[in-house]
Amino acid sequence: MKNEKGITLLSLVITVMIMLILSAVGIKYGINSYQGIKLKNFAYELEQIQGAVDAKHEEMITDDIDFTAYGQDITESNEAVGVLKKVKGIDYSNLQNTNADYYSNGKTTYRYFSKNDLKKVFDIKSPKLNVIINMETREVISVTGQKLDGVTYYTVKDI
Repeated sequence: MKNEKGITLLSLVITVMIMLILSAVGIKYGINSYQGIKLKNFAYELEQIQGAVDAKHEEMITDDIDFTAYGQDITESNEAVGVLKKVKGIDYSNLQNTNADYYSNGKTTYRYFSKNDLKKVFDIKSPKLNVIINMETREVISVTGQKLDGVTYYTVKDI
């Protein structure tokens, strides 16, 4: 027989299968890495907002400013009301049945801040999130949340 040089069909199939397995592992790792980066960016922005809220809170105490001067009433955003109900169990859609503990002087302590509100009030450069802020406890809650592995995170504490 002649000694022929070349690749057999079996070795070609094995090579392609190995390349597919390596590609699948690489893609899965890349997707997980990307989602992890998105979650870290989400946490970073919430921490940036938290720092600005803490500074504004000190200013409010020093200058005796009413917290309702900032942001919008929580009931002005149906999405924010839904998130607050999901995260905290507070239902602001029906104000008569809302627990009075979440009010201060007849006004809700939770305020809704759009991206534009965050720019104006807290001087945050190009915010990507709309948030809910409890102006008394300074808690910051994202309206959209960030999903990772089937779990949606709304606050830095949850991450």
